[in-house]
Amino acid sequence: MSHGTAKPESSRYPLHKEGFRSEYRKLLGYTKQKFRLSEPDAEDIVMKLAEESCKHEFTDVEEVRRFFWSRIISRGIDFLRAQGRVAELVKAAGVAAACEPDKQGEDPAASVPDRLYALEVLTRLPDRDREYAAMILSGLPPEELAEQLGIKPGAERVRRHRLTEKIKNIATETREAQR
Repeated sequence: MSHGTAKPESSRYPLHKEGFRSEYRKLLGYTKQKFRLSEPDAEDIVMKLAEESCKHEFTDVEEVRRFFWSRIISRGIDFLRAQGRVAELVKAAGVAAACEPDKQGEDPAASVPDRLYALEVLTRLPDRDREYAAMILSGLPPEELAEQLGIKPGAERVRRHRLTEKIKNIATETREAQR
């Protein structure tokens, strides 16, 4: 479903309208690139986010912008999960990780084997754990992640710890199998 460049037109939400207009193209481009989506799919996510923003009260345009950017990643993840395309999200995170140097001035190619190994380990996780790992890799802070998952921050820390242990075990098994 394509929405073109339509923007919310209600005068009832002037801050929403201004914030959405200023961020629409950036949100659309980010969503297309980050989640490797077609323009109509990215537009659908951004427009649903705009609709969601109308349920909230904001005091200024900057607050509207923060709202959009704090939720765009989880909306993209939800979209991919609903479409059964979580593997694409993990792959996108792996590609992004393989292209960014760890340290300033370091050659990104130097760490590609380690990052590809990490991606291999991630692909061996069950779907639910892979989705959660993708949310962590997307950069959401733990508090926001807990909110998105509908759990308490302490439960999120426990879940993160358990996932870390699973990844360590899979990594150990994979390394031993490669010897």
